[in-house]
Amino acid sequence: AFLKPLQNLAGRMDEFLAGHGLFKVMFSEGQIYVNDTRLKVDSSSFEWAGELVEFFTERGVGGLRIEARLSLADLLTLFQLLVKLPRATPDGPSPRDALAAALEEREIRGVAPLRLMVLADGDDLAVAGGERHILGEAVGMYISGLMALRGLAQGRSPSANMLQMTRVVQALADAQAQVGGDLLVLATIKNSEHVLLSHAMNVCVLAIVMGKALHLSKAQVCDLAVGAMLHDIGKYSGEASGGMVENHPYESYRVIMRAEEMTRAILLQSLIALDHHVSFDGTKGYPPYRLGRRPHLFARIVSVANAYDGMTTPAADGKAMLPDVAQRAILRQAGTLFDPLIAQLFVETLGRYPVGTVVEIGNGDIGLVIRSGSGENRVLRPVVLLLRDKYGAEIEGGAVLDLSERHTERKAYKNSIVCSHDPGKL
Repeated sequence: AFLKPLQNLAGRMDEFLAGHGLFKVMFSEGQIYVNDTRLKVDSSSFEWAGELVEFFTERGVGGLRIEARLSLADLLTLFQLLVKLPRATPDGPSPRDALAAALEEREIRGVAPLRLMVLADGDDLAVAGGERHILGEAVGMYISGLMALRGLAQGRSPSANMLQMTRVVQALADAQAQVGGDLLVLATIKNSEHVLLSHAMNVCVLAIVMGKALHLSKAQVCDLAVGAMLHDIGKYSGEASGGMVENHPYESYRVIMRAEEMTRAILLQSLIALDHHVSFDGTKGYPPYRLGRRPHLFARIVSVANAYDGMTTPAADGKAMLPDVAQRAILRQAGTLFDPLIAQLFVETLGRYPVGTVVEIGNGDIGLVIRSGSGENRVLRPVVLLLRDKYGAEIEGGAVLDLSERHTERKAYKNSIVCSHDPGKL
């Protein structure tokens, strides 16, 4: 049972090495990178990806660098060594060094375990571990939200699914209160098989973080978040009946208004669905009979979140905007299409270069954003893992730049971002 998957993996690795000459998988800050490109993990694989990152992190191994073809026997031996690898302890020997020695002893060439990048130390590690646990539970609620949305879209148990959505957003709001902006990692989940569902959940996560940034009460954040989940629910009935995309706000409104009990929350959620494509100044968008008035605050929040996730999600041709490019596109239309205060706060909350963005530093080095910045200039100054120097040579050793650091005498920043890059074109 184990042999066939192993053969498939060996074949895939051979193809990858033939095309790229190097297979490097790296784990950092809960993310997986292959040859310096962050994997976009969809909802169906998010859980096992988290377990994989946790497995290597607990053993102090930051990843594997493979430069030569491995035989089936060598690949099997590598897996056996990994399974037997003990967890790292503060005073014990390094599991990474033990793995390197075992590979050399068995004459398995071209495989090197990488150092683990740890950005926290001391008591902060316990805090980081607690946050990972909270995020793990948040992932479970994200998936539960997907299932409730799918059930509602299929017309199954509307009351039960609506109740489950309320529970989901309450749990996600509680998680955000504990981990802050780290909850935004959920908004990077992209599911190509269920684009509408993952889009709805991503807009929900973005709305929760924005609601907290606006100091809304928990009840208001939950009403906003459920409305964000449901803003496109009408696309299912619209597609089924062959209706135009412009009809989906009204279709979504109809689905929400079928609730057994009419409450203030239901009315707010129906307004979000109806008006999330109406411009801030009320002159553009659809449905046409909603023009001429300024949308509700919640609809204006969802409008920005909806546009951002749509721009940064790969289209049918596989292309998507870079995060900072999408943010600039939103800011250019602030005051007309988007609420200018919401648009500016959105960028400040996410940071101009969100986690996973490939950036170029002023000296020509290429790096990967692995953590949001801190302090007054955090929007433009995240923490960056250096990958390649200006000559294209790979930078080993996990060198990290905190772009908020200044020169002690001149007080000027030591490093700055010049631009972002599409990792597929590097």
